[in-house]
Formats: sequence, C-alpha cells, structure tokens
Amino acid sequence: MSTILAKIGVASLVLIGSMAASLPQASANDLSGHVQQAAWRPGTFCTGSQAESRARGMGLSRVRVVSVNSRWVVVEGRDRRGRFQRVTFWNQRSCPLARR
Repeated sequence: MSTILAKIGVASLVLIGSMAASLPQASANDLSGHVQQAAWRPGTFCTGSQAESRARGMGLSRVRVVSVNSRWVVVEGRDRRGRFQRVTFWNQRSCPLARR
C-alpha cells in the first residue's frame, strides 16, 4: 500500500515538473503589449456645475467654483445668514462632501 502511494507521489511530482518546464517564460517585452490605459469616461469626475448644484442644495447662495484639482473641487458662497462659507467636495463621481 505504501509503495503505491509513493509511486503516485513521485509520478505527480514528475508531472508537475514537466508542466512547469513546458510553460513559456514571461519577459518584460511580452508584458508591454498587454498593458491597457484607463480610459476617461464622461461622468467619472465631479464637475464644477455638479459641485455648485450640491452646494446650492446645502443652502448656499451666490455659489462659485474657486478651484478644481485632481483631488478636490472647492466651492464658495453665502449661507442663509449671509456668512461666507467654503465647501470642499472630493473630485469623484457624485461629488461626495469632503469638508464644510
């Protein structure tokens, strides 16, 4: 019984070794042709008009976009009492609130 298990174990090791030897080796040249660039899709980022709309929904008036970069969209306006407020949104889809 033990000799049969030993023979099966040796045969499986030989099989795994031969499979690994038959696979082609990967090189850097092979991988360079398979790299895909992430395509920009409309609606992926928070636009200035979306951020202004969200700020108006939060109760700000006279809203304007102050700055836009890869991380944030900053909007300024006046609250209901006339005080100056600055609202920052993440530059992601649906403009999530970062800080008020």
